[in-house]
Amino acid sequence: FIFALEYSMWNTCNHHRCQTSHISIIAFIAALFFTTSCLVEASNDISSSIRRSLVSQCSVSLEQQAASTEHYDYVCDTTVPWLHYNGRTWSPATPPSGTGCHSYVYLSGSSPDGCSVGSSCPQCASPEGSVVKVVALEGGSCNACSPEYA
Repeated sequence: FIFALEYSMWNTCNHHRCQTSHISIIAFIAALFFTTSCLVEASNDISSSIRRSLVSQCSVSLEQQAASTEHYDYVCDTTVPWLHYNGRTWSPATPPSGTGCHSYVYLSGSSPDGCSVGSSCPQCASPEGSVVKVVALEGGSCNACSPEYA
């Protein structure tokens, strides 16, 4: 394409002003190509970064987060409704990156019916029972964060 443009430019005018226009057009096309290449590369870097952040996660034992003197019957993640303890079986907290601060709520009362530990549980969005304790962990890092559950 650049060579075809160059050929037609030289054939239609031969004075200094046309030569300057010819150089400007080639510089513009080269700059456009370079800018497009940079945008594609940046887009690939952003996509890769998003994929990495969505996949990265940490793991924390919720059993070890509770004091031995506290009485609770089950534990729910209320941020992404998930059952982590049903009175017998535990599942660690594994909040994925990019999902914000997760509230792991330790409750007394009946464990939600029809839910399995380590699985999604719609009843954990607004669990019934009395709140005993809340452990708040940031998605992806498991650092302490400010819970939204009160």
